[in-house]
Amino acid sequence: MVWDAPLRDRCLRVWSLHQLDTTLPNPPPSCPQEPSANALEDSASVMPSMIPLVLELARRVNLYALAHVASDVGEATVRGALEHAGLLGPNHGQLPPHRLLFCGTREGKASMVRQLEPQLHIDADAETVRQLQRFVPSLVLVGGKGVVAGGNVRHEPDLAVALGFSH
Repeated sequence: MVWDAPLRDRCLRVWSLHQLDTTLPNPPPSCPQEPSANALEDSASVMPSMIPLVLELARRVNLYALAHVASDVGEATVRGALEHAGLLGPNHGQLPPHRLLFCGTREGKASMVRQLEPQLHIDADAETVRQLQRFVPSLVLVGGKGVVAGGNVRHEPDLAVALGFSH
């Protein structure tokens, strides 16, 4: 895997990443989507292809991951899936547990991102990206659901492309 030079050379230190296709139950291979808060109540898994991408990103930047869940059960499900995949933990290159954040509403997610003040936020929900346009310098809308116009919004087909990885 190669880190794309344009992203690698940016001085981006704090990034936020919404769950995208990383923790969806039985996600379609290349179709990120904004699940409902109830979607993660029963099960969640990490797509194997996403593990090295997220680990590399966690090594390079202060990464915060956000998950949209309906209850403590959904929170435990997501946390367990990330721990099982080796993404969440205290070791260098893992996402520290205190940087895994949970929200129950789309508005809550946007508010959390604004409080984090990331240089970059990656999301699959066009409405969230629209809400954050005035507050976050760089936004990436992943997937084909919706279009957001603006100089600080980039559209990418999947998470690997959004992160600048090539195989």
